[in-house]
Amino acid sequence: MEVYPRIASLNGLESVNFVVETSPQFLEDFKRRFGEAAPQFADYAYDAAAMIKRCGVDRECLVSKADGVSGPIAFGVDGRRVGRFESKQLMNGKFEALMANNN
Repeated sequence: MEVYPRIASLNGLESVNFVVETSPQFLEDFKRRFGEAAPQFADYAYDAAAMIKRCGVDRECLVSKADGVSGPIAFGVDGRRVGRFESKQLMNGKFEALMANNN
């Protein structure tokens, strides 16, 4: 709170984040290969590259369900990734859970 003294006045701000399901094996392999912890979103980038390598430009393949190092991969009709997420809202300087989708 000292860093953001006005954060309590931002009541209502929402944050939606995918639940982290990164493969522990991926994290271990990354650290062993590169000598440091995987940066944020490295698992998503790896999955994207793996899907392009596997599917090329085959749209049906690209939108089909798959298991990735970031967890299960599926896309909705709007093309956005579908997955487990948590929605939180800032209330009195703290994020409080609004809802969760456990797809």
